[in-house]
Amino acid sequence: MNELKVDNIIIQVRDKLQKDGIKLWLSPYYLPTGPSTCELERLAREYSSDLNIQYDCCYAAVSELQSIALEKLKQRDLYRASGIATLKMKILVQNVPPKLISRQICLKEMGQHLKRMVSETTNVPEESLKLIANGKVIEDSKSLFEQGVQNGQQILALTLNQSLTDLRETESRCQEIENVKADTQLLASDDNDYMELEDQAGNPVRIPAHERKALMVALALHEKGKSALKREDYSRALVFFLDADKEFR
Repeated sequence: MNELKVDNIIIQVRDKLQKDGIKLWLSPYYLPTGPSTCELERLAREYSSDLNIQYDCCYAAVSELQSIALEKLKQRDLYRASGIATLKMKILVQNVPPKLISRQICLKEMGQHLKRMVSETTNVPEESLKLIANGKVIEDSKSLFEQGVQNGQQILALTLNQSLTDLRETESRCQEIENVKADTQLLASDDNDYMELEDQAGNPVRIPAHERKALMVALALHEKGKSALKREDYSRALVFFLDADKEFR
């Protein structure tokens, strides 16, 4: 099964779990001894019938969603207890496929400390790295907390030349992405009918509001990426496509 179909199944299962108010990290689905295989299998059989999804695929989706939820809870508890945040890092190194890693760090640490951690992971010199959060380059001399970095946030790590022109271009590119997201989210709001999803026959597609908004943002970013690709601005196109992929997921 291709990745797109897997993602679609996970979206359907996650939406039904939310509608049914089922919390996979609580009893009866998760016990002090670990996941309750019996209950997860029962739930997968029920959802397989309700959603018309193969049982094996449904069970895999339920299990993955439980693992994700448990990991998020673990990260949240760690942050509350110790102030140690877990950050998701998307590493973009030239001629190397994008890599997603997680790193734990206190948000009181300076931006340079996080950059050093990424440098050690990627073997890219610190001076050739730029870290992006919230559409802005993370500054070395300020704490992550001061710069609005939050627990569980995804950070984009780019390898760049150190010229002022490159830095300004990177900041402009990231700000453009944030502007596209903000504008599209406004247009895709629940009380705004300016943007609607339709199938190939022109019929409205009804999906949950939060999924609709995420999909709209992803489509807008994807179109921006296609435009950049036509202009042969490959670095800009790559960033747009990666952010579109993140929104879709």
